[in-house]
Order: sequence, then C-alpha cells, then structure tokens
Amino acid sequence: MNIKSTVISLSLLLISGSALAGDDCKDPVDQWQPQDVLRQQLEEQGWTVQSIKVDDGCYKVKGRDADDHRVKAEFTPASLNLMEIEIKINRANASVNDDYRHKIQRYNKPANPEQIPLKDSSRTKPRVTIE
Repeated sequence: MNIKSTVISLSLLLISGSALAGDDCKDPVDQWQPQDVLRQQLEEQGWTVQSIKVDDGCYKVKGRDADDHRVKAEFTPASLNLMEIEIKINRANASVNDDYRHKIQRYNKPANPEQIPLKDSSRTKPRVTIE
C-alpha cells in the first residue's frame, strides 16, 4: 500500500512539473533583443520600468504603467511579445468604467513590426491577471 501511494505521488509530481515547464521561453539566445530595446518600447507606452531581469529564459519586467498601476510582465526575449502580465490596480487612479483589454493589446506590439514571432511559441495570447 505504501509503494502504491509513493508511485502515485511521484507521478503527480512529474505531471505538474512538466506542466510548469511549458511556461518557459525557449528563444535561442543568439536571437534575443537587448533589454534596452524592451525598456525603450515600454517607456514609449508610458511605463516607468523599475527592473528587467532574465528568469526561465524570459524577460521579467516590474514597473508602473501610464496610469500608475503596478505591473509585472513577462516577454519573450527574441520577439518581445507579451507572455504574461499582472496588473495591480491603483484604486486612486481607477474609474469604474476602465477597460484594461486595450492595454494588453498595446503591450503586445513587437519592437520591430516586421519581426515574426517564433513558430515554437506555445501561447499566442498573454496570460492576464488584474487585481
């Protein structure tokens, strides 16, 4: 009975680990754009970028958007496409009728419009969290 529960536990652990691994960016390093290009792109959209770092092969950005909402975002390094974004609403600047869907589309513009996203990109739409 003890062996059976151990095998089930290990199986579940392997399944959950492989599900999490799918969220990593897999862009070849020689195709990465500099972090300064991403910073410039976001600042042109009104962001105040506090930090950009590499984590799991993706660019992770922390900062504030044009409406002073705290933002954490994840971009693919080669195409600078938005993979995931978390927006913490600044209630002092938010109105009841704010619609954040247009912001997500605006953030997902590549730095170079002629650049085509890589074919192995597993997600075409970003994961969004608004608090």
